[in-house]
Amino acid sequence: VYKRQALNNIDKDILNKNSEFLIGSITKIFTVLLLLILQQKNILNINDKLGKYFNNKFRINELKNIKIIDIINHISGIKNMFDNYNYQGLNIRFNSVTEIMDHFKNEKFLKHKKGKFNYSNLGYIILGFLIENLTGQTYKNIVRRNILDKLDMNNSGFSKTNTKLYTATRNKLTKKEKNEKYFASSSGQLKSSIGDLIKFGNFPSLLTKESKNLLKHMYFYKKENNRHKISHVGGIIGGSSKLIIRYKSNWKVKDMN
Repeated sequence: VYKRQALNNIDKDILNKNSEFLIGSITKIFTVLLLLILQQKNILNINDKLGKYFNNKFRINELKNIKIIDIINHISGIKNMFDNYNYQGLNIRFNSVTEIMDHFKNEKFLKHKKGKFNYSNLGYIILGFLIENLTGQTYKNIVRRNILDKLDMNNSGFSKTNTKLYTATRNKLTKKEKNEKYFASSSGQLKSSIGDLIKFGNFPSLLTKESKNLLKHMYFYKKENNRHKISHVGGIIGGSSKLIIRYKSNWKVKDMN
């Protein structure tokens, strides 16, 4: 339950339902929602292989036989962001997922056994790259138009937060540390607020019956007593978060507790 006054013993920011924080990997639910919306528009099918959409122009030929749904569920075999990679994300402020992918163009992507769960932020960057290529828009713009605006989430997005952000050791973020969210992009860049995440609970209204059935096959879905549960945690420099949404069998929000 949202409380009128939240605890803040670091600075003088007054925290309320509109206070904005980085939500890290909860962003991944937004990325999946985008993919389902694009499927509803017949732009893609999550059961297709990546090669269908990039053909011979796909710069990462290694992934052409990987299914989109397998990347979504972290069973594609794609390595995580830091495996055998000289991480330079904090030195650059990226403007799009396509820019990020330029830094991985010479990388080997497949490391794990296909079909086995191995959490991969890099996989979700690839999904964001796919979205940008199919729509001709940046990931952040298509999230804004297809989700945030539709659900009236005015305190969510990709700009600077209206609150001060700190590290786990209670230090203000440095310029380099602030850059991590731009590298996280479609795997973890979003900011949001308590009020907006309550609004996000209505995201099934953006989906068809078929898409809502597909949600049941996502790693962040769980069925509890014939009801639906969507949950995810997020962690990024400057933000730690957890989202749990419980729905009735008809995808209406069960409660706000």
